[in-house]
Amino acid sequence: MMNGNGKCRTTRRRPARFQSRQGWDARRPLASLRPVGNASVTKKVPRPPRTLRDRLDTLHAAQFELEVSRDRYAHLYDFAPVGYVSLSLVGQIIQLNLTAASMLGRSRAALLKSPFSVCVAKADVSRFLEHLRRCRGSDTKVVTELSLRQPSGAEVPVQLVSSPLPYSLWPGSTLYQTALTDLTGRKQMEDSLRRSEERLHLALRAARAGALDLDLATGTANWSDGFSDLLGLENRHSLASYETLLASLHPDDRAAAQRILRMVWRRRSNFRAEFRVLDPLKGARWLSLSGRVLRDEDGRPVRLTGIGIDVSERKQAEELLRKASRSLEERVRERTAELRAANVELERQIAQRKRLERQLLEVSEHMQRRIGQDLHDGLGQQLTGLRYLNNVLHEKLAQKSLPEADDSERLAQLLEQAKSQVRQLARGLHPVAIIPDGLMTALGQLADSVAQLHRVGCRFDCPKPVLIADNVVATHLFRIAQEAVNNALRHGRARQITLALSANNGTLHLQVQNDGRILPVRRQGEPGLGLQIMKSRSEAMGAELEVRPLLPGGMLVRCSVPLTKTERLVSGNEKA
Repeated sequence: MMNGNGKCRTTRRRPARFQSRQGWDARRPLASLRPVGNASVTKKVPRPPRTLRDRLDTLHAAQFELEVSRDRYAHLYDFAPVGYVSLSLVGQIIQLNLTAASMLGRSRAALLKSPFSVCVAKADVSRFLEHLRRCRGSDTKVVTELSLRQPSGAEVPVQLVSSPLPYSLWPGSTLYQTALTDLTGRKQMEDSLRRSEERLHLALRAARAGALDLDLATGTANWSDGFSDLLGLENRHSLASYETLLASLHPDDRAAAQRILRMVWRRRSNFRAEFRVLDPLKGARWLSLSGRVLRDEDGRPVRLTGIGIDVSERKQAEELLRKASRSLEERVRERTAELRAANVELERQIAQRKRLERQLLEVSEHMQRRIGQDLHDGLGQQLTGLRYLNNVLHEKLAQKSLPEADDSERLAQLLEQAKSQVRQLARGLHPVAIIPDGLMTALGQLADSVAQLHRVGCRFDCPKPVLIADNVVATHLFRIAQEAVNNALRHGRARQITLALSANNGTLHLQVQNDGRILPVRRQGEPGLGLQIMKSRSEAMGAELEVRPLLPGGMLVRCSVPLTKTERLVSGNEKA
C-alpha cells in the first residue's frame, strides 16, 4: 500500500485490539488460523493482480479482514451464552471464555493453567475424573452432569459436553473442547415437577384414590397403582384396559356402567357415577368414578380421564345412618322422659353446687383471715421480740467494740425485712379489716399501691361513706375489684384505672373502669379463670356482675349488690 509520499508501507498490526482474549495469537502463521464452526470470511479475496504493488495491497487487505473476522469470532466466543473450556489430558484449563469464568466464579487469569477439578464440588470430583477418562478413550462427545463449586460456597449444576479439539486448531497437544451449560433452571423445573408429582401421589394415596386415562378409540387404558388397588388387581399395568375395568365391576352393575359411559360419550363431557367392585380379598366395595371426556376438533370423544375413589366407608356409614335413623325416633321418645327427670335433678344439683361454692368461698376467706391474724399476731410479735433482743445484743457488742456488732446490725435489717414481709402477707390474706369502713380503706390502699408499683394512674372515688358491717360481703367486693384491676394491667395494659364505690336506691355499686385494650372474646364463649371467680363471688352475694367494653377503648366491671338481701349492710345513715 502506498503512502502520501509514494513509498510503500505495510499495514500496522494491532495486537492489543485483535489478539483474542482466550489465547488466540495474531503472531501465529495465517495457515494455522481456522474459522470457528461453519463461519467463513464475509468478503471473498479478489483475484490477485499482476503487479507486485497490487499483490501487496491485496495481501494486506486480506490480512486486515482476517484479523477483524478473528476478533469478531473471539468476541462471540467470549460472550457466548454457553461456557467453553479447553482442557488438557490431565484436566488443566488451557482456554476458557468469559461465560465459563463467570460460571466458575473466578477471573480468567486465575483459572488459566489451573486444574478444573478445583472448581468441581467435592462430591462430584470422582465423576469429573471419570469424565476425563472417558474423553481419553473416545473420539466422540462425552456428556456428564455435575455441580461446580464457586468461591462463595454456592454450587451450580452444569452439563459438560466434551469433544477432542482438531489437531490443526491446536497443534502440539491434545485438548478437549468442553461446553458448560447451566442446569439451574432445568433442575428447578425438575424439582418442582417432582414435588408436584409427589404431592399428587400423596394426595391420591391419602384420599385412597387413583387416576384413570382411557383411550376410547383403542380401548387401552393407563391408570395409577392406586386405581389398580381399587379394582383389586394384582398385575397393576399389563391388564389396564376398558374390558378389565368392566370385568372388575360387580356383575349387577356392569350393564348400568356401560349404559352410563355410552351416554356420557354421546351427550356430555363430565360424568360422575358409583359402582360396586369385586375385590378378591376385600369383597364387594364401592367405587366412585369422576372424570371428563376429551373430544377432538370434530367433537368426537377420544379420551376419558378421571379419578376413582373408594367410598365404601361412606356407603357403610350411610347404611348405618339409615338404620340408626329408624331407631332414633323410638329412643328419642324414651329419652325425653329421662331428660325431664334428669333436668329436675340437674337443677337441684346446680342449686346445691352454688350453695357449696358460697360456703367454700366463706370458709376460704375465713381461713385466710385466721392465717393472716396468726401471722400478724404470732409470727409478727415473735419477729418484733427478736428485733428487740437483737438491738440489746448490738448495743452490748458495740460497747465492747467487737466485730460481731456489724453482724448484729445486719441481722437487725433482715429481721425488719422479714417483719415487713409478714405484715404484707397478713394484709394479703386479710385485706379488709373487720370494721364498717374497712372496704373503703382497703380499696384506697389498693389504688395507692397500684399507682406506685405499676406507675399508672389509679384512683379511688367514693363521694359518700359506704359502711359495710358484713366483712364477708366486703371481702368479696374487694376481691372482685382486685381481679378487675389485675386484668386491666395484665391483659388490657391500661394507663388509667378508676375504682368507684357508691350506694343508692337500695343497691350497693362497685365499679372498676380502665382505658386499656378490649379483652378478646374466648372461643365458644368460655370465660377466663378470673372472670369465673368474679362471677362465683357475685353469685355468693346474690349480686349482679356486668363486664362490658367501652368505646372507643377500655373495659367496665360493675358489681351491684341489693341491700335488701344483706341485712347487715349499712350505707352512711341508710340501714338496709
